Amino acid sequence: MTYNDLKFAQKWTNISVVDIPALKRYAIRGDMPAPAETSEQKSTPQSRIVVPCMLSENLSIEWINAVFDTVTPPPSEIYMGIVSDDSSIVYYKLSKGMVKPPQ
Repeated sequence: MTYNDLKFAQKWTNISVVDIPALKRYAIRGDMPAPAETSEQKSTPQSRIVVPCMLSENLSIEWINAVFDTVTPPPSEIYMGIVSDDSSIVYYKLSKGMVKPPQ
């Protein structure tokens, strides 16, 4: 479900499934569309990692750290694609360690 949402609704490109055997789970790697371009700047799509999970799952900090440590190359941030019972999906961005919020 998360894969289809990223591909068709969010318009991600270069999507591939990444196996994470240590967690008995998969993740989705893909390029998030660049924000609307302005005449001053041109941005390119950036590769991101999304880990799908259900709202009812109990995930620990150790489990989330294992995602950061297992995926190659190690990402500085991941997205959790949390799917609820009514099939809606919410994406939460998680960073490794303490990160200052953007201004």
